[in-house]
Amino acid sequence: MINNTPNLNKKIFLIIVAILSFATYYFIETSKQLVNWQRKIENSDISDGFALFITINIVKYFLLIFGITSTIFLIVTILKNKYEHRTTT
Repeated sequence: MINNTPNLNKKIFLIIVAILSFATYYFIETSKQLVNWQRKIENSDISDGFALFITINIVKYFLLIFGITSTIFLIVTILKNKYEHRTTT
């Protein structure tokens, strides 16, 4: 019997990271509160509003790329385990 606990923990970690990344990206993309907050800052000082806009977009797209990358690693890990299981039997 082969111990698959490290592989299972790795898969669970990748699933959690992907879900959290996509959920945070979705929240940032659809949040009306964030847009209202950004508009209030823009009205008070133009440089702060622009800096916030840039920061939010960098974080948003980083989360999207991180979620896609962790999903790809999860798929590769699953396929790798299936291939290793086939070659050992």
